[in-house]
Amino acid sequence: MKFKLVIFTFATSGLLGLAGCYVEHPHGYARGPALNAAYTYEYYPDAEVYYEPQRHVYYWSEGGAWRSGARVPQNLVLRSSVRVDLDSPEPYKHHDEVRAKYPHQQQEEEHEQKH
Repeated sequence: MKFKLVIFTFATSGLLGLAGCYVEHPHGYARGPALNAAYTYEYYPDAEVYYEPQRHVYYWSEGGAWRSGARVPQNLVLRSSVRVDLDSPEPYKHHDEVRAKYPHQQQEEEHEQKH
């Protein structure tokens, strides 16, 4: 009888352990560890610059590579921004998507003037 109880206990704990490991991903795939981390940035479309307010870090492209720092170079002028929530601590990995969604204001104004 004790043997059956021991087997039942191990089997039950094993099933509960497996059930606790299941993670459902809304897009059908997993990207990295199963964390619900969200990163909020201020994106400046005209300069294509990201600012992470939590860490006080800017991200910008320079010479074909992405750079980061406490300040942007003097040649970059930061005007209006939009809030962008991403699932990555590296916003530039989503830059094509963000740029398509938030084009430069100048491009938008030129488009409106033509139509």
